[in-house]
Amino acid sequence: MDDTEAKEAFKNILSSPKSLFGKKNVEVLVQSYLHGTEYIVNTVSCNGFHYVTDIWEYKKRLINGKPIYDRELLLSSNGSIQSMLIPYVFNVLDALDIKYGAAHHEVMLTKDGPVLVEVGARVGGNVVPQLHSEILHHNQAELSIYSYLSPKLFKEYTSKPYTIKKNMMHILMSTDSAGTIEEIPLANQVKELQSYKYLLLAVKKGDCLVPTYDLLSKPGDLWLAHKSLKTIERDYLTFINDILPSGFLIKK
Repeated sequence: MDDTEAKEAFKNILSSPKSLFGKKNVEVLVQSYLHGTEYIVNTVSCNGFHYVTDIWEYKKRLINGKPIYDRELLLSSNGSIQSMLIPYVFNVLDALDIKYGAAHHEVMLTKDGPVLVEVGARVGGNVVPQLHSEILHHNQAELSIYSYLSPKLFKEYTSKPYTIKKNMMHILMSTDSAGTIEEIPLANQVKELQSYKYLLLAVKKGDCLVPTYDLLSKPGDLWLAHKSLKTIERDYLTFINDILPSGFLIKK
């Protein structure tokens, strides 16, 4: 991005009628572009003790000329990457004086080490409590309640690092189609995937479908889980190549 593009982006942000939260934008935060792999690290804290509930690796792909979040793969709680991410995230929590409740971190692992993209004192947006409990024996939302109301239960659930019963992938759908939705055939087609677990659509019949250009314009989310990572990867490719392109029938 050159100076002219930066000024135009700055102008567009400030001239937008309202932000995501319904308020007028009055400031612009500028961040340097980070090269590396992005990760999600979700945590829950209780009386200053921090526990990592789940770690995900982000994958992106070019959609309509823009790099859009495409999928997230659940990682185990240990490994060389995790050993860099976890201490870094705990330092972030201490620096922000977050001692209780959930936190959602997005961290870019660059050639110089971890760099914080964002952090929010909230449950992660990809958390499906019942599904996460099935795969991880716990979920971030439930543990955050324990951190406030039952430190004893919190301690029991967080006595050791989390383990994964199955591999899991979260797919963030995208489309380059536009128009009024007549039918959504993918809603039934995804159930034929061997690793299918959960579908959450952001649109319904009669809604106006728009080309995906950011995280908020995605038409839905799909979760896959299976003991075999190869099965998940095969189902992902089937979904992306065969199901999603014709997954929304548009009125012409």
